[in-house]
Amino acid sequence: MATEPYNIIVGPFEVWTAPTGTTFPALTTDPASPWEKLGANQSQEYNDDGVSVMHEQTVDLHRFLGGTGPRKATRSEENLRIELTVHDMSLEQYAKAVGSDVEDVTGPPAAKAITLYRGFDVLQFALLVRGASPYDDSVMQYEVPVVAVDGEPEVVYNKTEPAGLLFSFVALEDPTATSIQERYGRLLASATAP
Repeated sequence: MATEPYNIIVGPFEVWTAPTGTTFPALTTDPASPWEKLGANQSQEYNDDGVSVMHEQTVDLHRFLGGTGPRKATRSEENLRIELTVHDMSLEQYAKAVGSDVEDVTGPPAAKAITLYRGFDVLQFALLVRGASPYDDSVMQYEVPVVAVDGEPEVVYNKTEPAGLLFSFVALEDPTATSIQERYGRLLASATAP
């Protein structure tokens, strides 16, 4: 439970994935199927660096002959990127990091497998990132309708640190968005009146 002042947020956020087009849960509802946890135990398996949400952009400054300072700024590129490292090496999580599917292999012994060649197509899905609200003892959530994994997961197995999967999700424009401003989704926070 969060404590006041609520606008100073300290604590983990957690991540879920679902097929694109899945309805986002209400702030008062726990995510249910088809929403799947990223990491079987979510933040208990996330690296201490936490969940990073980055609003990347390229801003072009326009200068003209009659002066030395910029007179106008335009944005030529923008990205919404979410990154975290998950210390859950199950093939279900590994598959999400590399954009593969898990298949059951008949035995004996029974096994699971993922393919490592990724090809041209990049897996797309919806992403939900949820944590404390800056207004009350409730939740805030990033609702991103379409993301792709665009990172380069590197797994290191050694004797001193647990292996982890680096997830780097980049938002893609949602062709079904109701407005231009919601092409990357929205950030929604509970704001109960005092």
